[in-house]
Parts: sequence; structure tokens; C-alpha cells
Amino acid sequence: MNRGLVYFHFDPHHQVRDYVVAALSSLRPHANHILLVSNSPISEADRARLETCCDEILQRPNEGLDVGAYRAGLEHLGWERLADFDELILTNHTYYAPLRPWEEVLTRAADWGDISFWGMTEHATMRPHPFLAQRELPRHLQSHWIAVRRRLLTDSAFREYWEQMPPVTSYRDSIQWHESRFTGHFAELGHTWQVAFPVDRYRSE
Repeated sequence: MNRGLVYFHFDPHHQVRDYVVAALSSLRPHANHILLVSNSPISEADRARLETCCDEILQRPNEGLDVGAYRAGLEHLGWERLADFDELILTNHTYYAPLRPWEEVLTRAADWGDISFWGMTEHATMRPHPFLAQRELPRHLQSHWIAVRRRLLTDSAFREYWEQMPPVTSYRDSIQWHESRFTGHFAELGHTWQVAFPVDRYRSE
């Protein structure tokens, strides 16, 4: 499988923590191309560490939170190049991993057949919506790991989703325009999806 990976990084103290390098190093054997997009400055010493586990490093202003970083990463790779990937993982620095080897979950995901995208974890429905004046926050894949397969990567609706994204200037914007929207938006367009660790398996919110 030709797999790409866009990893969003941000650190308020302008450091690259060991856990970031550990996560990327563990993913290196499973990705043909790794692009790290950093919304914070990276020192020369940290850049040298990242170059051992990344193919490219894109440093940009801290604008648009994770959504802005993902969009910048997609634009940097280019829409024509994205069509060459069998799967592109959009992931970030907000978790520690792996606790177990990646092979098990990646192999399981490969057996899901002709789905368009999958996530590592999901958020349950919440009523009322905790951030917006809406009846509910819909069940959705959490945006720290969304793997997009070629069927969706080559759909013009995927490019339109990112290019027509409203400005993201706050955590609330990020939830409204991406995290809580992505799953339902593409499902309504006929794309199928899966989650590795369904929320129903866990009692604690």
C-alpha cells in the first residue's frame, strides 16, 4: 500500500518533544511519505532529529490550528500527487503512541474493504451540543487520526471541503468546521467509513 502521512505539530515552547519523534519513528515503516507540518518554529537541532523519521518538514505560522496545518499539508503535497496514494493519514501531536505495535490495527483496517476513510477513535453523540447552539453534537471520528483512502482522495468533494473551509480561528471553529463535520459530511455524499476503537466499547466518556 502506498501510504502517505501528514502530521500536525505545535509546541508553545517551540520544542519537539521526544514523544513526537517516537511516534513518527514508529510510523516510519508504515508510510511511504511523511510530511510534518509545524505551526511553531523548529530549531536546527530538532529539525535534524525529525529528518531521521520524516521526508519533509513544512514550517508555517500558527494559523488555523490543526485544520490549517492539514490544509497546508494537502496543498503542499498537491492534489494530483494525493491521487497516487492508496491512503493518506491525517494525524497530530495530541497523543502518545504506540502503546502496542501498529501492525495489528493497520492490518485490521486493511481488511475493511472498499471504505473511503477510517479513524482510530470516535466521539459519542452529545445532547445538547457543548459548544454551539444546536440540539446535538453528532457522533464523529476524532480528528487526531483520520485515514483517507483513494476513493475519497480523488473525489472533487474532498478538495472542495478543504478549499471552501470557513476561517478557523478558535477551538470552537475547529470543532464546528472540521472535527464534528468531516464524518457526517462525507457520509452524506455516499462515502463509507469505519472506526478502529468504537466509543460503545468504553464506559467512560
